[in-house]
Amino acid sequence: MLFEKTVIQATHSLSCSCVPPFTSMFCVLLGCRGLQEKTRTLVEQIKLRDKHTGDINSLSLEEHYERTLKELDLSDYQNVRGPRPWEPETMVNAEKAMKEKKTKAASRRKEILEGEERNKVSPVSPP
Repeated sequence: MLFEKTVIQATHSLSCSCVPPFTSMFCVLLGCRGLQEKTRTLVEQIKLRDKHTGDINSLSLEEHYERTLKELDLSDYQNVRGPRPWEPETMVNAEKAMKEKKTKAASRRKEILEGEERNKVSPVSPP
């Protein structure tokens, strides 16, 4: 009886210890095959997309730059410098814009309040 229990325990532990390596190997092989298929379909989709978009994707960066320069008309280009926040002219313009915003907001609030007062219903006084 003791011998049978020992044999059963040994075979059970032996079979259980062999299962995880095969299972993990099986999962790794399936994962590799799945990645291979996904990559293959992705490459096929990119090739199809390139056929439809034309030869733009086949250009090098330099060729694309030269083609863009030929298409652009730079004869009337003006390099305009943007305002800097620390310059006095910009500060004055910013202050004017803030004052205009405040006055517009104040006048809008006043209009809303006047409209609410007009819409109020006064209580009816008895005759």
